[in-house]
Amino acid sequence: MGIKIVSVLTAGRRDRACKNGSNGDLPAYRQAGVTAQYSGTGYQMKRNKLKIAIENGNIEWQRHAFERMMEREISREVVKKVLLSGEIIEDYPDDKPYPSALFLGWFEEEPFHVIAAIDSQNNRCFVITAYRPDSEHFESDYKTRRKHGN
Repeated sequence: MGIKIVSVLTAGRRDRACKNGSNGDLPAYRQAGVTAQYSGTGYQMKRNKLKIAIENGNIEWQRHAFERMMEREISREVVKKVLLSGEIIEDYPDDKPYPSALFLGWFEEEPFHVIAAIDSQNNRCFVITAYRPDSEHFESDYKTRRKHGN
């Protein structure tokens, strides 16, 4: 199956200036630590719909994501594995046009973050970006953002 690359999705996800790219894909307010941390209650991305979309090949790669993945040497297989078996560490239910989430997953003992959105009505997954989290921006659990400027 070929790769479908689309160019516009989810407000606030365009690359921001960041040297290592790990936090530059997030809006400034999320970089500052104002996020919807997943706490096990409230809205959570519909994982079952996401899994069905991926397993059925209904996954679209944002141009930004595909370019960054190539730059960062992250394969589509790694991204899919993170989305299928990783943990949702932040939920963004108000993102437009579709709710999205930040996933943490491990591949060959290395942590990866993937941001993806789900169109629940049409069972389509949109990969927005993928990167390797670093200790400058995240605590050692790779889930908790470091507070900068304190």
